Amino acid sequence: MGRKGQLPPIFTDIEVEYTLFPKNNNTRSNRNFKEDEHVLLNIGSTTTGSVIPKIEENILVFDLIKPVCSDVGERIAISKKINNHWRLIGHGVIKGGVEIEPSYE
Repeated sequence: MGRKGQLPPIFTDIEVEYTLFPKNNNTRSNRNFKEDEHVLLNIGSTTTGSVIPKIEENILVFDLIKPVCSDVGERIAISKKINNHWRLIGHGVIKGGVEIEPSYE
């Protein structure tokens, strides 16, 4: 916890402009995202699971399993389960999301 107004916003959902890494032997197939797919995100020092409820052209919306305290514009890493292993397949930048207010009681 930090002082009220001193920390970045806390998000439960985030919108990310993403870029996939070039294909390699480990991630050659199954690289495209699908709605309701589970992915792993590294945001700052936090790793959290998420579900993709909505896909746009180069924007993904992630419904986070646990809320994340992060700034808009922060870079994230995106991993996907391929052949029962988590593979780093891309990165992105947070463009916005659904914010919540923490309880200071």
